Amino acid sequence: MDSWPITWSDVEQAREVVRAHLAPTPSRHYAELDAVVGHGIEVWVKHENHQPTQAFKVRNGLAALARLEA
Repeated sequence: MDSWPITWSDVEQAREVVRAHLAPTPSRHYAELDAVVGHGIEVWVKHENHQPTQAFKVRNGLAALARLEA
């Protein structure tokens, strides 16, 4: 079985980089989506459109830049 190409430590390091540069974005619950999905599943949506770029891509870019070697 293949392992993930990243470790949990990589994820934690990326989180710290992102936190230093971006404000948190809201997560919102939508009961209407719960009803569509069914099976007692609760759906939450992360609103990355609150970022300056209105997308999650800035998070990935910051994390990638932080991993570059000088």
